[in-house]
Amino acid sequence: MEWKILYRLIPPLWATRGPVHFFAEALHWILQQKYSWILHHYLDDFISFFPAGTEPHTAGAQFKYTCDQLGFLVAEDKNVQRTIVDYLGINMLNNHRTSQRLTAAARPDLHWWKTLLPIWLGISAIAPERQKFTIATEASGTKGIGEIWFASREVFSTCLPRRHRKKHINFKEMYAVLYAFAQWGDKWRGHEAHILCDNETVVTGIDKKTIRGAAIQPLQSLLLIAAIQDIVVRVTWISTKANAIADSLSRFDMKKFANLVGSQPIRILPRRQPSLIRHKISLLKRNITSSTDCLPPTDEI
Repeated sequence: MEWKILYRLIPPLWATRGPVHFFAEALHWILQQKYSWILHHYLDDFISFFPAGTEPHTAGAQFKYTCDQLGFLVAEDKNVQRTIVDYLGINMLNNHRTSQRLTAAARPDLHWWKTLLPIWLGISAIAPERQKFTIATEASGTKGIGEIWFASREVFSTCLPRRHRKKHINFKEMYAVLYAFAQWGDKWRGHEAHILCDNETVVTGIDKKTIRGAAIQPLQSLLLIAAIQDIVVRVTWISTKANAIADSLSRFDMKKFANLVGSQPIRILPRRQPSLIRHKISLLKRNITSSTDCLPPTDEI
């Protein structure tokens, strides 16, 4: 039976001041070249695979010796040497005859990752200078969504699709942000979009790139569009009072909106049917995924 060994490193003090993954890559390379290990690592978590008959203590000694030479400490309490280990939350089971069905929730996630990874450029160690744009978004109950792009002085408001009107407010707020990216994203290519939102859950979700519930669907579409357009996404929570312009647009309260903006020249975009935005999002995805034949579901739009 194949052995699996899980290790966790404690980088030395000098390594913690720089990108830890550079030193992890060095350790990975040494173990492969010197001992012909088969292994994988994510940051400071390592997992290695050995054929039946391998003495795990010998492999453990090799790992510790190499770490000692590099000045790394090994988190002994995190080490596991057995045929089944938990790695990054995934149970690694050594039984080639065992198979599990994907859950309904897992399938669209895998489609999303399969679409994203070929186009994602990663995180640059040297961040390029980007122009920054700030927008404010809002969703209002069963009425609609409203948004303002401050730099261009463009605003719009539109109704929510009927199928979304009874959904949780978190979904509607995330949908409003997605709508803005579908509307203006092609103008933000290569730049940074700063979102102002008064929903703390949505702000946290965008910041962490994950959220519970149905709001994950528009969030994933938002992140995919940002990756396609090379847009850096930033988000900040503001109070509902501070978000008054977007709030008035989401409620179609044009009198209040006019009082808030005063005599400033504002370009009010014509109301667009949500189906047009859905088409635009789907088209953006198809331009990228046509060669990979893995278009994620777009029913959430």
